Amino acid sequence: MRRAGTAAKAAACALSLLLVACGIPGMSGCIDEGSRSISGDCTLITVPADVPQKGVYTVTCYDDFAGRWASGTQQEAVCSQWQDAGSEWDDGIAVIDGLYLVACSETFGSVGDKVVWVLEDGTEIPSIIADAKSSGDANYTKWGHMTGGTVNVIEFEVKRSVYMQRGNPGSSAWKGEWGGKAVNSCRNYGTGGKADGDGLGGCSSSAVGGDGYLTTAMQVAEDDSHGYRTGSMGPDEFDCQGFVKWCLKQNGWDISPWGFKDGTGTGAAAEGLSKMGWDVAPYDAEEIQPGDILIYHYSQSNGHVAFYAGDGNVVDSVGDFDGAPGDSSGTEIARRPNSYTKWQYRARPPAGTSTGSAGSSSGGAFGCSALLR
Repeated sequence: MRRAGTAAKAAACALSLLLVACGIPGMSGCIDEGSRSISGDCTLITVPADVPQKGVYTVTCYDDFAGRWASGTQQEAVCSQWQDAGSEWDDGIAVIDGLYLVACSETFGSVGDKVVWVLEDGTEIPSIIADAKSSGDANYTKWGHMTGGTVNVIEFEVKRSVYMQRGNPGSSAWKGEWGGKAVNSCRNYGTGGKADGDGLGGCSSSAVGGDGYLTTAMQVAEDDSHGYRTGSMGPDEFDCQGFVKWCLKQNGWDISPWGFKDGTGTGAAAEGLSKMGWDVAPYDAEEIQPGDILIYHYSQSNGHVAFYAGDGNVVDSVGDFDGAPGDSSGTEIARRPNSYTKWQYRARPPAGTSTGSAGSSSGGAFGCSALLR
């Protein structure tokens, strides 16, 4: 186990996958994941699609370790912060300022970092890393502990009595809305991230956009392990609208007004982006700017969308040219000349969003950096 001298205490909790179908009377006041967010400079870590995940999350019984962490460690500091804040639980999971306490591998950051986990359906789980999974454990992988052939990316710090009655988060009895959903990515804000009370977790809803998502798009395009597939929204394969949505989502945008499925794709792009606060206007080749999204559609779900990359180029996902995973031709997802003649609209992020380089801060603007692993 990952904590020396505490194996007996942790064995009943950590890495177990008991699914106990019973509830706890009177448990209420659960956090709506959309009500808390973290803003600030962040780094994006993407979990490869071939990492096997079950979507039922392991636990550590946090009340077993309160006051028992080694003196001077970051684990002790986080636990002390939790105790000083009143030892709060949300539906049986330890929280500080509305952020869940979790353990994970050091791939995602260090103890004390604020992170936002993004599940495959776009659900976001704002958290603080309270403990690190030990690389010395026999079942350790860089993405988390391997148990029964699947990797447990997130381990929640929970209340023993709740765990003993409900089983694991992600089961039908506890946080069932997370069940069966893989972790797609993690945004790490370091220790300086600020917990905000409005909107979905992102790179600050008032300071996202610009070259943050455009740089993410370029990095995906330059990595030929990514290819085109109709109806796919990543993280390895994309159709045109899935590619645009995924890049926006990874940089903190709430894309729910646009929709998540292919049936609400290119035909709904102009309307959805407008609802997201973007300025949508008729296409004018002389007026477009880097970071604009270019839109054409001839039906509700058919057409094309692309990022304008500047210098007369777009970056987009256009088609499967080799019938195999990835992009052996280097042209399925690529930066290419803007030679398309049917564009109808351009969409531009709200004034005041980032126009600086991804992963840097320029004049108060912000963009995420993407580490595609």
